[in-house]
Amino acid sequence: MANNSKKIMFGFVFFLVLLYNCFARDKAIVEKKDGAMFWEMTGTDKNGNESKVYILGTFHAGDDRLYPLPQFVLDAYDNADIVCGEISTQGWEELQSVLVLKMASDMLDSESHLDQFLTEEEVALTYEYLGAQAPYMFLYKPWVLNQVISSFTLSETNMDFVDAYDSFFIARSNDRGINMEGLDSVERQIDCLSYGDFDFQLVALKGSFEAIENPEETVENFLNLYEAYLSFDEKVMEEAYFKEIETEINEYEGFKGYYDVLLVERNKDWAVSIDNYLNEGGTTFIFAGTGHFIGDDSVFNFMRANGTLK
Repeated sequence: MANNSKKIMFGFVFFLVLLYNCFARDKAIVEKKDGAMFWEMTGTDKNGNESKVYILGTFHAGDDRLYPLPQFVLDAYDNADIVCGEISTQGWEELQSVLVLKMASDMLDSESHLDQFLTEEEVALTYEYLGAQAPYMFLYKPWVLNQVISSFTLSETNMDFVDAYDSFFIARSNDRGINMEGLDSVERQIDCLSYGDFDFQLVALKGSFEAIENPEETVENFLNLYEAYLSFDEKVMEEAYFKEIETEINEYEGFKGYYDVLLVERNKDWAVSIDNYLNEGGTTFIFAGTGHFIGDDSVFNFMRANGTLK
């Protein structure tokens, strides 16, 4: 009787294994295309049909050297069932109101305005760049002024946010009435902008002041990173990108936590989201920052760790 029970149990387990193998999805594969930071991921959906995710790694600023876009990128976008950016169409519509609410919640009390924590030179620079708007910036936690000050470096490079691939595909989707999905909520993106306690934000702000006081070095580093992106070579971009991050962490250890939030934690979640797109089927076109798809903690490596990507 015991032997019969064992046989029955073994048969049941064997049946479950067979059943699992019938419904288990094959691991997806990913291939990098030449001529762009562009990957094609091919997998199997929940019904056993082929599904695809195209990923365009972007640089959040650009110039005319980005264009014309490779035709295979445009074809992938045009033929996609779903278009997905870092933020959805709805997220972009909500961005201003969410940002205003976040700024309101991060106002300083009347006895501790931000200029009290800045040097005379830093206060003077704020007035030089912002004029009559400067006093309003001193009402908030340092991250608000940091976002403004750090943007001035870009103006020295002859590059612009509007020339980036992100802007191109947001505008293209708006023109075509395409409702983009998002890998992040707008709240999460703003949480990244406003990361850290007052002390960390103050250190980051002072770093931005140093950058605009030494524009030659800052611009050179930025352009070197952009040239690495234009090489469309993963290894070249990886070396340049993480070299900058390592430099910042070596100068101030607090940046380690920031980059964990900015990259590692989001990459883990994006890995799950992209697998969901594969599982649901059809074709998805994603455009998002290249830094998320390179390095040891890339989205792809988290998908491999999850067992969904070869």
